[in-house]
Amino acid sequence: MLLNIWGNLLQKNITLVFLIYTVFFYTCWQRQQHDITRPLVPHYSFSGQTIDMDTGRILPGISIQIRQVKMLYDVTFGTQTVETDSNGLFTFDPIYPGTYYISYKAYNYWLDAYDKLVIAHKDSSVLIKIPKIFFCYTFSPLPSSGHPAIAGNGSKLICNERWFGASIGKYPFVNTDLIRKYKFNTNHWEFENFYYSPFVNRNLTSLTFYRDAVIACVSPDSLYSLSFIDYMVNKKYKLSQNAKGLCLNISDGHIYSCSQNHINKHDKNDYSVIIDQSMIDANNLRALAYYRGLYSYDNDRYILRKHDKDMNILESYVLIKKDTKMQIKKIYDMTFNGYGELWVTLPGY
Repeated sequence: MLLNIWGNLLQKNITLVFLIYTVFFYTCWQRQQHDITRPLVPHYSFSGQTIDMDTGRILPGISIQIRQVKMLYDVTFGTQTVETDSNGLFTFDPIYPGTYYISYKAYNYWLDAYDKLVIAHKDSSVLIKIPKIFFCYTFSPLPSSGHPAIAGNGSKLICNERWFGASIGKYPFVNTDLIRKYKFNTNHWEFENFYYSPFVNRNLTSLTFYRDAVIACVSPDSLYSLSFIDYMVNKKYKLSQNAKGLCLNISDGHIYSCSQNHINKHDKNDYSVIIDQSMIDANNLRALAYYRGLYSYDNDRYILRKHDKDMNILESYVLIKKDTKMQIKKIYDMTFNGYGELWVTLPGY
């Protein structure tokens, strides 16, 4: 009798264990078939409005494009585009936490914003300030020119360029920096002559013509006056702060330089003396140029700005290369020729 009872219990336990293992293996098989319910990925809305950068005027009909860079969850957003309505408003919904690039199409050109868009765990909105368009040309120095500083004066232009004598089989077999002189002729610059640059292996950032001399900026804190005849150094001026870009303001006859977010006005006789300084809403001022007004370029925000005599911002632009119609972002130096055409050199040579 007792044996029968234990036998029945053992049989029931074996049956129970079998059922448990059956359910376990069936569940695993179902997971392999992806027949499971995944947790929902958190999603939010991203909205905004487009306005003119200088006037604040609402800009309707602007295409806004977002491209995913890095997502925080296992989800694909890809690239999506919406268009602003009559009030300049737009919305992306849903959008997932992560990092995105944002671009916009204005005045028939696709333009990249200067920073990445980060979507956190909440709904968010942004005010997109859109600059105007400014067409420019790129001046191409010799290959591998490390410091392509340029200065224009009417139909004349000089550029600091790198020369690799050994690579072209000419004597002497040396590598050096040259200041090369060009003349403008029918929408292009023709080479005229070269001079040995006094800034070999120096961080030359900008050049500008001034009266009967050329002024050079060697970062971080030196200005040089060069002879207009052979471009050798006449005098060095030590600055008390950093400087990058240079230009001559024809309207007042002063040399101006720029640092990270300042534009400096120099004494006419002693360039080491700064007689006025203006703070600009900029991240990284790189270059200055003058043509019927002073222009500055911000290498972090990709913005060209025109200033009045008090350095207030009159208008803001993005640079579009005249021939390719593509946006130019970072530049090395810039100058105007006598026809009001803006020429820039690019970093990375």
